[in-house]
Amino acid sequence: MRSKKTVLLSLIFALLFVVPTQGAILYVSDMGDGSDGLSWQTAFKAPSEVLASASEGDEIWIKEGTYLDTGVFVSSVSIYGGFVGTEAETDFGLRDPIGNPSVIDGSGSGNSVLVLESVQSATVDGITITGGEGLLGGGIRMSRSTVLLNDCILENNQAETSGGAVFAFNDSDLQVSNSIIRDNSTTSTGNRCGGGGFSIGSQSRGKIEDSQFFRNNTMCSGGAINALSEIGASAVVVNCTFERNLSGGSGHAVKGDMLISDSYFAENGDPSNLDHGNAINVGGFNLDSSVQHCVVQDNYCGGISISYGDVQNCRITDNMGRGLSGSNSEIDDCEIARNRIGIDLNNSTISGCIVQDHPDVGIRGGDEIRRCIVSGNSLGGIASDEPVLIENCLIFDNRAFYGAGVSVDPDGSEIRYCTIVDNTAEEAGGGIFINSHPNGVEEIAPRVVGSIIWGNQSDSPVYNNIGHSEVGFPPQEESGPPIVSFSLIGGGFTGEGNLDLDPMFVDGIDGNYQLLFDSPCIDSASTEGPNSDLSGVIRPIDIAGAGRDGSGTFDMGAYEFNFAITDLNRDGRVDALDLLIFQEDWYRHLNLE
Repeated sequence: MRSKKTVLLSLIFALLFVVPTQGAILYVSDMGDGSDGLSWQTAFKAPSEVLASASEGDEIWIKEGTYLDTGVFVSSVSIYGGFVGTEAETDFGLRDPIGNPSVIDGSGSGNSVLVLESVQSATVDGITITGGEGLLGGGIRMSRSTVLLNDCILENNQAETSGGAVFAFNDSDLQVSNSIIRDNSTTSTGNRCGGGGFSIGSQSRGKIEDSQFFRNNTMCSGGAINALSEIGASAVVVNCTFERNLSGGSGHAVKGDMLISDSYFAENGDPSNLDHGNAINVGGFNLDSSVQHCVVQDNYCGGISISYGDVQNCRITDNMGRGLSGSNSEIDDCEIARNRIGIDLNNSTISGCIVQDHPDVGIRGGDEIRRCIVSGNSLGGIASDEPVLIENCLIFDNRAFYGAGVSVDPDGSEIRYCTIVDNTAEEAGGGIFINSHPNGVEEIAPRVVGSIIWGNQSDSPVYNNIGHSEVGFPPQEESGPPIVSFSLIGGGFTGEGNLDLDPMFVDGIDGNYQLLFDSPCIDSASTEGPNSDLSGVIRPIDIAGAGRDGSGTFDMGAYEFNFAITDLNRDGRVDALDLLIFQEDWYRHLNLE
């Protein structure tokens, strides 16, 4: 009898010489004879034939042409298109999906073009999928599966309920890159429907990169992509383009819990119904949604609606609705301009944003508004009916009936280290206006600290810079003035440390509201304040010979005076005049030598 040691050595020896099995290449060609699919000459004539017989790891090469067909994956295989139909096995890199399109067309079948059920990993590369129809997933329907779509075109597919191009559900992973998704649609209305392009369903995930979505539409939500967040779906979208997509519900381009970055959204929405929806509608369920480094412009709707997420470094301009709306979110370093309304957010933090040139209000709501520039808005710079902190902001050249710069309720709001200048109200409160409040509600006077409120205008000159409601209209009652301290107020205002002097801006006419060297605002505010100013300069700074030297106090307004050694004439600017002074001084020293 052979010993156990001998048997073990024999098994190890045998394993050393096992050659790993590799999937076969199977061919599809309208010129093949359909016998075994092992060459172009014996190729199967339809993709469905080879899908039915392919084994794990096989590659399916499809010759260019249109195949009226639908197919079901039975194993993890890869489908490649773009072949002329004469390539050798070593010629894979020569294929051209654009020049030699391989099209699987499900027209007339009433079925999804491709179906995946419990397929661990499949690839569809360089294929055009079109003409599919179905209740779910006109182009592709996938359940408990993972698929990678690369260099594909999905067009003119239709689903009745969800996923005009693709429906992924039951713990599926949809991965898409370098693809075009266009002119797909869903047709019905109801619960959990939508996704004219992609619908990502129960406990499923999508990752879509470097792809383009054009003219997809749905009667429900998510014209291009709908992630059904309420049943555990989510998506990551990177470097994609969304144009002219349309939904009858939320999110003309995208809807659901998503992380979106470096993407472009334009002309989404309904030109005949500009008040409906937003291009992006994300957040509120399983994932803290995020929109970063995106351009959202010229949409026939609002720009971004977000709840429980963040928007960072985005340009949101020229949209027909609200530029940015929602609640419980953080907005950082965005340009928001020329939308109907700039920002309409509750319980949110807004920082580092430029909000300008809206025919309505610049910012409505908010919880904390910091380091923002708010200008050129026609119905007020900032208006809030909830307690709000406004800090380190420059608010200028806004217009409104009341409170052109800022209007707040007597609810304990605070305005700190802001520059509020050159705003115009038709009635009162060109700079700040304190609204009336509901009968029976305790009034908490807003506070203004360390701010410059100057050069604002109204029809009531006594309230040019700061005004408050003196008349109540049931169920409202009048309000009192704010509590103001350590601030420069045009026309004066009672309070500790307040001034009524020319603040001496560098160039207010051209919008430069930084302080000149001998401004009375330098070192004249409180000893407590924010750590930096609107431009990021550390606060406080004490400059020898400027203000109250060594006092440790802050400068009034949004800008801390930061004397640069190169500002030789001390006018707050470094320009040609400083260069001339330097040259004159240089030549003077040369002559002395």
